Amino acid sequence: MKRIRVIINPAAGRHVALLHILNDVLSGHVDWDVSVTHERGDGSVYARSAIDEHADAVAVFGGGAMISEVASALVGSEVPMAILPGGTGNGFARSLRVPLDLHKAAALLAGEYALRTIDLGLVNGRTFVQEAELGFLADVNQATSRASKDRLGKLAYGLSSLRLRSRLRTPIEFRFSVDGKHFQSEAIMVRIINSGSAIFGQKAIFPDSSPDDGQLDLLVVAPEKTPLLKVARSVLFGYHGPTLHWRFRRAVIRADPEQLIDLDGKPLERTPAVVEAQPHAVRVVVPTSDAIVERRAVNDR
Repeated sequence: MKRIRVIINPAAGRHVALLHILNDVLSGHVDWDVSVTHERGDGSVYARSAIDEHADAVAVFGGGAMISEVASALVGSEVPMAILPGGTGNGFARSLRVPLDLHKAAALLAGEYALRTIDLGLVNGRTFVQEAELGFLADVNQATSRASKDRLGKLAYGLSSLRLRSRLRTPIEFRFSVDGKHFQSEAIMVRIINSGSAIFGQKAIFPDSSPDDGQLDLLVVAPEKTPLLKVARSVLFGYHGPTLHWRFRRAVIRADPEQLIDLDGKPLERTPAVVEAQPHAVRVVVPTSDAIVERRAVNDR
């Protein structure tokens, strides 16, 4: 029988009877136990413990920041990560076609599933799985409270965007070194994208990118004639014009004035940012319908 460690962020997915769902779906099929995080860093500690105990997978219930924390601890191990969607937008789960319904996501662990080896991104040595933001979107994320997200869902970000719209009138001077090539540009926000998916929409921002191509995508949203509605479309649903776009492995980003850096929805750093792709870093449990992944049954060992 497979042994699964489930790591839960108790602030995620309020009013969700997660343990009841897991007990209903996994019991009798999977030997599972639960670790609940209390502060930043706990997810990594619990994931490393699961590796030491030879767990067959680590399942994460939480948003992008918690997924990133666990993923960083699993790099270099054979233990895969499973996603139990518990974030506001669940963009990472969407990009890998992991079911957003918790019963169906948990059922992957109780039946046949597949593994996909994905890239990670690093900013100043910190891991992100989906994207990093600088400028307007990072400010919006910081201004959106946990209580607001619990009450309004993704609309909470829209309200924060409206409150901060005056910042769109003051472009930021960015300087970039992208795989050795240097340039500068005024922008209202910069996004570094690993998975290629919009935050809340199903549409890929860059259809030819993927989380296992060994590269990251740099999206620079220019300030000229960029009304709030178009910025919102870019943030939420994948519209990306007017923009500059590069695909890269390593970049250094500086800003005047210095900017907050948000990693998977959590503000952790300030510019300058040293950004690197970490190719084929961690394996993730995905549905078997994806033809490019390695299939594995629950009772394989």
